[in-house]
Amino acid sequence: MSPRTIWLLALLVVSAYPAAANTYYVGNCKSGSFPTISAAVTSPSVAPGSTIMICAGSYTEQPIISKDLTLKGLDGSTGAGVEVIPPNTMQTTTSRINVLNADFGLIAPVIWVTSGTVNIQNVAVDVAPSATCPARNVGFYYATGASGTLNHVGFFGKECGVGIWAENASFTQTAVTVENSYLDGGIIAGSLDIPDGTLTVTIKGNQVFPTSPDGSFGIYMHGVSGTVEGNVVSGPRWTGQGSFVTGLSVSAIEDDGVSQTDVTISGNTILISGNTFEYSFVSIGVLIKVAGATVKSNKISGPEYGIELSCLATASGNTISNTGYGISDVPAGSTGVNTFYSVDLKIGGGC
Repeated sequence: MSPRTIWLLALLVVSAYPAAANTYYVGNCKSGSFPTISAAVTSPSVAPGSTIMICAGSYTEQPIISKDLTLKGLDGSTGAGVEVIPPNTMQTTTSRINVLNADFGLIAPVIWVTSGTVNIQNVAVDVAPSATCPARNVGFYYATGASGTLNHVGFFGKECGVGIWAENASFTQTAVTVENSYLDGGIIAGSLDIPDGTLTVTIKGNQVFPTSPDGSFGIYMHGVSGTVEGNVVSGPRWTGQGSFVTGLSVSAIEDDGVSQTDVTISGNTILISGNTFEYSFVSIGVLIKVAGATVKSNKISGPEYGIELSCLATASGNTISNTGYGISDVPAGSTGVNTFYSVDLKIGGGC
């Protein structure tokens, strides 16, 4: 066999087996690292399934990820972590429909997962207060067809923005977990501009503070299944007074959709304070707008309405205090037992 034939056979063998997953670095804490997150996630040499370790520091960029990867932020010697700041010019994606069926406008994802399963840990996105609208920054955006887990991430959105948006505008089964994270601007899960998709979410152990000025929500789900448990949602109370009431969604946790869903909302703490004029106003603790949800063992204090069931779900084991209405529009025959403290009307509305 000639040397040339041997070389060709060796080339064929190498080509038949793609590069193996490996661990790579971004930043200046290790020699040979990629200079940016974007350079690492788009590099042909980084095989799907690889892990990218991000050195502590600030990165001004818009990483767009389209393959299976794990991103882990590293703490620095002073305790500083990984912060991603959006650049002045970013790619945007098409308009989405907000919770009031009004045009949400173009969104500009900062960390944008277009496909694959992408897990992200210990990374924060920080959007400066001077960020302009109508392009709404989304800290972590999982587009249709993408899955993954976000663990110990942060979004500091200040004014315009959404912390995390996980979407599914098709009927490909996807799953997104959001856990142990701090999020200004709330969480959106589901496809707001189509009927129900096939997204399963697990949203647990997060601290959520709604700040979006034109659609205030803590955790909003549309046509998804899954669980929302052990989260703390806090923000100012909305009294319904003044010209700013038009165009606001005012729920801390909301389950919406077209077809019946399978969502369990349990063990969450909702703390709504005072009558502060802020960008976000919350008047409903838990709002159910589609059949199939279970609301249990939540602690709710401060909103005008503790739980609004819309004659679609039952609520049991919840503790509701300092509200105008405890539970509204409870379906006939509901046997759920809840506890009320300093509530003007424990059960309101009729079905």
